[in-house]
Amino acid sequence: TSTFYGPIGETITRYLKSGEDINQINVDLSNVKDRRGNGNIRFKSVEFSVNDKATNKVVIGQNIKMKVLLEGFKAVRYKMAIHLYQYDETRIANIENVDSQLVLDPFTGEKTMDIELQSIKLYPGLYKVGLWVGDIASEEHIDFLPICCEFEVVSGSNIVYRNFPKNSGIFYFQPDWKIY
Repeated sequence: TSTFYGPIGETITRYLKSGEDINQINVDLSNVKDRRGNGNIRFKSVEFSVNDKATNKVVIGQNIKMKVLLEGFKAVRYKMAIHLYQYDETRIANIENVDSQLVLDPFTGEKTMDIELQSIKLYPGLYKVGLWVGDIASEEHIDFLPICCEFEVVSGSNIVYRNFPKNSGIFYFQPDWKIY
């Protein structure tokens, strides 16, 4: 959050540009100022793709891949999380590597990690992403970027058979229905 005082036109221009850095397919994270942590590992970039095509737009039912580049300055035991937020910044998911039974080994230098979120079942809209790396024992922040990028779920899925009323939900389900 930042505060700006000035002419109305300049204030509106700054507001409209405030989200430009995160609404990209390939986001450079190396110079982000609002990060927290001890710096033993740093996020350098994140790149989105769907079906091996560089994009941050996905339809319901598709997979979206995040290619995350990390740089390790000191070999430490760590774990990683991805935070998903609605556009109003209400957190809707905390996804950790341990959820997939992935053990992350200490490293120095650069490491690239592909994380594929399977079969997205979110209503159409913009979703923000935060990244966190923490100490595996103490959970102290090593690098924490509360919100650093975003993706959009767009209409047009071939598994959806209706229109979505605006603000009518977050998650899309297709349960089995039985009538007796």
